Amino acid sequence: MPIRVFDTDEREQLRERMLEAGIPLLREYGMTHMSVEKITATAGIGKSTFYNFFDSKEAYVCQAIEYKRGDFKAKIGELLAGREKLTVEEAKAMFRQIIFSEESAYQYLTPEDIVKIRAKVPEAVKPDIAQETAILSAIFNHVEGVREEPDYGVIANLLKLAALAAESRDQLHEAAYLRTQDSLFGLLFSLIFED
Repeated sequence: MPIRVFDTDEREQLRERMLEAGIPLLREYGMTHMSVEKITATAGIGKSTFYNFFDSKEAYVCQAIEYKRGDFKAKIGELLAGREKLTVEEAKAMFRQIIFSEESAYQYLTPEDIVKIRAKVPEAVKPDIAQETAILSAIFNHVEGVREEPDYGVIANLLKLAALAAESRDQLHEAAYLRTQDSLFGLLFSLIFED
């Protein structure tokens, strides 16, 4: 059978189809049981095509998460609806949605998944304070009431702690889980917003 060569547009469409399948498959099966076969079947492509785009399932999961961040940026644009800035309350709801949304991968990854991702794609999980500062700064430029000089490192860490709590929810006291998250977000918001 001849090898199929894809042009640039076709490659991007295939990549997007595979990445669109990522979070729903992660939600349904978890990373361990989300096989390359399930990804390719959902995207309607052959298994060999998958490896033309991704080195491993773990690399795919990292890229699917990154791809969904693009949706988050679009969501900010929708929330702004032509305005220059979000209100404090809209921003607070948005930050909670990052962690608790059905489209958020954080709640579907286990600590074991993170270990596997770190082993296969170490550069994807290394904290990059410059990159995280740039992302947070871009978001904060569209939010009212942000402190003059927010501590981006602490804010990024608190968001990660909320995500880790979501990932490890089964390890925490269930009856206190939401109060714990509320406390984390209370601290987070106190560091982002002026009194």
